[in-house]
Amino acid sequence: MRRAGRALATVLAASGIVVALAAGIAGAHKLTSKTKTTLTATSRVNAGGPSTQVYEGKVTATDDNTRCVRSRKVTLTHKGFVLGTDLTSNGGKWEIELTPPADATPPEGDEVVATVKRRFARNNIKHKHICSVATATTKAP
Repeated sequence: MRRAGRALATVLAASGIVVALAAGIAGAHKLTSKTKTTLTATSRVNAGGPSTQVYEGKVTATDDNTRCVRSRKVTLTHKGFVLGTDLTSNGGKWEIELTPPADATPPEGDEVVATVKRRFARNNIKHKHICSVATATTKAP
């Protein structure tokens, strides 16, 4: 009788594990947070030197997902060439300053693009949280 009792306990334990695994897989989900960034451009006059172009913005997420806002890499480009990069603050703010002649600055009125690439905020068997791509354009000052 003892052997039969142990066998029954083993079968019940194994079936419990299968049920628990099935419940874990059924509870898995995918979440995509829509993110966007703003972009503004200003020109700052430096005393005795060339003026600095300042590009700044803020990355936001529609569902206030902080993983989609903080520490995102923002890349500023002009005609496909990278002008500079910055990481967003905890609040999503970023800023890139370009001062000639050390930095390449686009001509006044040319289009400048800020891009934030897609990020996997959480990626495992139970969760797939994706922060979407965000882009913004403006004219060089």
